[in-house]
Amino acid sequence: HTFMGGLSHRGSQGVSGMILDQTVKPETSFAGRKSWFFLDNQVICLGSDISCDEPEYPLQTNLCQKGLAPNDEGEHAPIVVDGEQVTVFPDERQLDPARPHWFIDPYQVGYYLPAGQTATVARQHQTSRSTWDEVDTEGDMVVAWIDHGVAPTDGDYEYMLVVRATPETMRSLSAEPPYLVIQRDQDAHIIHHAASGLWGCVLFVEQEVAPHAADEEILPVKAVDRPCLIMAETSDDGQLHLSVADPDLNLVDGVNQARALQVT
Repeated sequence: HTFMGGLSHRGSQGVSGMILDQTVKPETSFAGRKSWFFLDNQVICLGSDISCDEPEYPLQTNLCQKGLAPNDEGEHAPIVVDGEQVTVFPDERQLDPARPHWFIDPYQVGYYLPAGQTATVARQHQTSRSTWDEVDTEGDMVVAWIDHGVAPTDGDYEYMLVVRATPETMRSLSAEPPYLVIQRDQDAHIIHHAASGLWGCVLFVEQEVAPHAADEEILPVKAVDRPCLIMAETSDDGQLHLSVADPDLNLVDGVNQARALQVT
């Protein structure tokens, strides 16, 4: 496995990323780039360059899988999908990929999905195996996922989590998302968060960063000489604030070693 993980933050903001290159079984592997941008009560989640050579089963990005405990009357807590309160159990609905969607799970977590993605939200009884594959387990669950199809070669995804979400909040965010995806490929995942003026950068490789602009602001990062995580903000007085993290453990004989990082 090759992983990039870490957190760069100022206050309640942060960013993390991962390079995934994993063997599932001897003849099957999957790979991709993943990133998470934490901005107050929002988590913006991006994926790109997703590939898998499994010839039979579809590859999915799991949005949630949470238990539904029935009350004394045997009823399950409802969820809200595009403004509709869903109380039916079991229930499964595929979301129209031609338009954006949002839903709220029973734990007040909201999910916003832009158009162009094949997603499903379900309330169902399901069986599975325990964490260490020791015993059968079962339970009533709310689950949601994005389907990338069988053996994708260049899959991607985009969604946003909202903590303590309300239908009013999700309607507003869906109508006018608070962020813009600037770059999403094997070199970098970069967003601009208009509400805060922050740039979030997951730079997967050494690179000269492509020039970007959004909302009359210019991305101030020009180049990095190693993979890194950066958040950048220009204050009203013209000062540039940077938060930079090295996501690599830099292990040498099991001990973390400091390394210089050059950011232009």
